[in-house]
Amino acid sequence: MKLKPVMVNLDAQIHQIAAYKLAECGSNISEFCRICLERFVTEDIKLENPARLAALKVTESLIDDLKTQFDETQKRIETELKEKEVMIQNAEKTKAAIRSVIEKYPRFERKLPENDPYGDYTEQLDLILSEMRSVSGCNISLQDIRAVLKEQKTGSMSPLSGSQTRINEVVVIDPLSSGGKKS
Repeated sequence: MKLKPVMVNLDAQIHQIAAYKLAECGSNISEFCRICLERFVTEDIKLENPARLAALKVTESLIDDLKTQFDETQKRIETELKEKEVMIQNAEKTKAAIRSVIEKYPRFERKLPENDPYGDYTEQLDLILSEMRSVSGCNISLQDIRAVLKEQKTGSMSPLSGSQTRINEVVVIDPLSSGGKKS
């Protein structure tokens, strides 16, 4: 067998590590490269283009990252929707509790601080607020009460402390498909 000298360029650190590891097992870089190339030729090993392999690996990584990001976004949206539903349920419970308790006190508006300049009804108002909170299981503020009273007078729907939110249809676009999913 006639040997042809071939030069291979390696990173200096890789050369040093490879030379050390191969020396430990009684070999060297030349012998290692020669044996690898001989096996490649004699065993008819098929190799893909390294650039193609790298591109596929990067693409797979990007797709996995996009899937993970999509799943996290879906979970976040579902969590936000559930939180909004809970907020709406709490707002409805609050409104129902306020209405049911106000019905027991025909002159309730007189007990509100703006209608009680001398504070004659402060203790009664605190007791009524406590009753409303125990009925609803939620924290009720004077602002919530005022919103319900205003709603009763005008017949309109007003949010309680800004916590009542309408849940609209959410369109989520899956980056890996051509269409969108509606939830």
